Amino acid sequence: MAYPDLHSGFMSRNQHLFSFKFLKNHKPFQGPRLLLLGSCNGLVLCISRIGEEHSRYHVCNPLTQTWVSLPLPPGSQIKLFDVCGIFFDYSLSSFASCYKVVRIPQFKEPSKNFNVEIYSSDLGIWESFQVSCDENVVWRFPAFDKLVILNGALFWIQGGSRMLVYNLNQINKSDGHQCSLINLPDMEFDDTEFLHFSSHIGESEGWLCYAKARKAASEITVSVWVLNMGNWEMLHKDISVGGICEEVLSRKGKAAGIQVLGFSPVDRNIVLLGCKKWVWGFNIKTRSFEEFCLDNRHVHDASMMFLPFVLKPMPTVPFWTK
Repeated sequence: MAYPDLHSGFMSRNQHLFSFKFLKNHKPFQGPRLLLLGSCNGLVLCISRIGEEHSRYHVCNPLTQTWVSLPLPPGSQIKLFDVCGIFFDYSLSSFASCYKVVRIPQFKEPSKNFNVEIYSSDLGIWESFQVSCDENVVWRFPAFDKLVILNGALFWIQGGSRMLVYNLNQINKSDGHQCSLINLPDMEFDDTEFLHFSSHIGESEGWLCYAKARKAASEITVSVWVLNMGNWEMLHKDISVGGICEEVLSRKGKAAGIQVLGFSPVDRNIVLLGCKKWVWGFNIKTRSFEEFCLDNRHVHDASMMFLPFVLKPMPTVPFWTK
């Protein structure tokens, strides 16, 4: 369920509320696995997969139960771990339905040059750009939950220490796009710690935020920063999530890792945390938390949080022109 008070008119006409069950009645989704990749203004980017050779991107609106399939990108074959996102480009069209999908195909070796492919619903085609950086860009797995697009810029975590920043509205030639790398805050950890404990970037209140859950002695804490004019400002430092740890301990009988899943889009004090099949909204300011309802039958893998992301507010009615 999403924003029932704001969108009761849509909800009354949608027996599944805010869900994706309606897609099962359509041929492209009968058989393939459907995975959700990102959202913007109520539109959701997803991928249907039957092996790597039969993957396809789709954009749907769960509130209006409408969807479109995107043409295949002209470059390399679509893979699950390609970096993908969806955003609206209001500079090109007055229609709120003009969205763009960005894809960074996988690359194996560290490189100062890589390709970015952008699909525009206004044009109905993919465009490919070569992007260069002063330093090597490194593909780190998993890559699918480390991407944010905000105010025309793409932000992508580069392992445990840096973040790539790429302006999606560059108007120079297709082989002349530039990006940059900036350091993440709290550099007092190495790649080993990063692999075992969770960090995440996300959008909240129109700001880019970064959160990290780490273990200090026997306690798990969360810290949060916000990016302001290219600099990181700390909002919360080493706040204990002891109450959630106790919940996990009582249910599993042993300690388990807690992941940062994202942020409330309307309150920077609320961080979404997960463990196995459970999800909580943790208010860092008040130290309180709320457990969200999750149907375990629809969890892709109950042993891990797979492809988590937060639906952004302001669902819209699309005017499908392409």
